[in-house]
Amino acid sequence: MTHTPCRPVEGHRSPRLSVVAPNGEASVALPRGPARIIASGLPERHRRKTEKIQATRKERDDGEKGLPEHITFRAVKANWRVLYRPVDSGEIRCSEEREEVLVLSGPVGKALPVRAALQAWLKEEARRHLTPLIRKEADLCGIPLGRLQFRLQKSRWASRSATGTISLNAALLFLDVDLVRHVMIHELCHVLHMNHSTQFKAALARHDPQWMSHEARLGKAAGQVPLWALPFRE
Repeated sequence: MTHTPCRPVEGHRSPRLSVVAPNGEASVALPRGPARIIASGLPERHRRKTEKIQATRKERDDGEKGLPEHITFRAVKANWRVLYRPVDSGEIRCSEEREEVLVLSGPVGKALPVRAALQAWLKEEARRHLTPLIRKEADLCGIPLGRLQFRLQKSRWASRSATGTISLNAALLFLDVDLVRHVMIHELCHVLHMNHSTQFKAALARHDPQWMSHEARLGKAAGQVPLWALPFRE
């Protein structure tokens, strides 16, 4: 990981140490007086905070420029070409002109609305491709499938509510299909056990014998999701 350089700045009125990021450069504002002696050794400890500030700023900046020309869905072996057509209209429209060619028309010079349109399309693609896949897994496992929805979750690949609704992250399309199956089986096993007890793990191992390997790979899979598909920060 590339560390963000922390630059100490003197003359801050508050007795508390704070992190500021003027012009994208992370700085640590040190208080005056005795507190400065203690605080002067802390910039390295505040590196994570400065990195978070810069990550937020980078997401905003990249959201203004890093839109895709190609989209690959490993889960369903699909490779889309993305075309952008400027049209004087009030909204972005997504249309599939021919096989695996996605056309976005409208004010496509505004990257954030384009990104929002791509995310809406991504969720529909997930619904179209992943619904039959999880139904198949439910049949193979002999586990009833309740209500299903597709979202772009910030920190989970999937979840199951107490009322039985399974929420799948649309970004699963970017992962290998064996990892997608693992996530689905994991949530289906929660129909039987709403916890991660020994009984739950036994059910998971029965339906996915390689579940530990899949869990390990899944922990490193977030990097396969492109920036434009990440949920917006609130």
